Amino acid sequence: MQKIQDLVIAAGYFRARLNIDPFDKILGAMCWCITGSNVDVDIEFEDDMIMGQKVKLAEKITMALKEMECPFSIAAHQI
Repeated sequence: MQKIQDLVIAAGYFRARLNIDPFDKILGAMCWCITGSNVDVDIEFEDDMIMGQKVKLAEKITMALKEMECPFSIAAHQI
């Protein structure tokens, strides 16, 4: 987790420095990274999301990764 946090901070996602749930850090960082790419997908992480909304967002992230031709297959529950 520390290595992932260090990488996303180095990339510019400074919210990873906050003392928040690791799932929220990863989900937010992935949304931030994908939003900065050229993939047209409606993903936005918000602090007040309930778990069901976060899971749906994770599913959108997995679809975006497929669209980006990510060489690794990941399921929403693996985030």
